[in-house]
Amino acid sequence: MTTRLSGYRTWILALERASRDIESITKGIRNLYGGRYDHIELGGEFRHAYADLLEETASVLQGIHDEQEPARDTISDRLAERLDEVLANVSECRRNLLADPGDEEPARAAQLTDLSRLLDELNRAREHTG
Repeated sequence: MTTRLSGYRTWILALERASRDIESITKGIRNLYGGRYDHIELGGEFRHAYADLLEETASVLQGIHDEQEPARDTISDRLAERLDEVLANVSECRRNLLADPGDEEPARAAQLTDLSRLLDELNRAREHTG
């Protein structure tokens, strides 16, 4: 019972922190499109890659629910593989797209940093599960 409660606590705290990262991602996008930074437009290649990363991250979050992770003693193999895949994709995106500096580099870096923080929270929860 104590282990199960500990698992719930781990995931609740991780998801609480991740929600702040989602808020920051949303605020960044809002500022880029219709907000304070109208003069910065992210290139199409980055927008598409970032949209894919957001979709992949959403699938990880859905997987936490679908696999009922807080109730498990260990993380599901499927979720662990998916999380590893998304973390690798974010790193690859950072390498590929930030290697081309320009006016939009700070905006790209900020969006990728927020997404990395969100995934790091989920990864820490995984490491503390089972």
